[in-house]
Amino acid sequence: MTNFIGTTQLKKTLSVGKTTLIRLREEGQLLEGIHYTRIPGGRKFLWNLDLVSDYFATGGGSSHQQAIEAYLQSLPSNQSKKVGRKRLNEK
Repeated sequence: MTNFIGTTQLKKTLSVGKTTLIRLREEGQLLEGIHYTRIPGGRKFLWNLDLVSDYFATGGGSSHQQAIEAYLQSLPSNQSKKVGRKRLNEK
């Protein structure tokens, strides 16, 4: 399960500044829907701790791209659906 945390907690956990997060967001290095999500109705963000910490650990290289792909595959919307009829319990 993926951990999403607020900006203040992310800054403390990774020892990174708010301006760095803003810059990486604006440069397209941290992507909405992958690295973070916006909370509706406000300017607050929830950050994907696993992917953001992986970004800083790898510098955003090809191994980070693999982490993104693994994350996307783990989402329920990307899981294969079971096909077939449900069986009723027979007595």
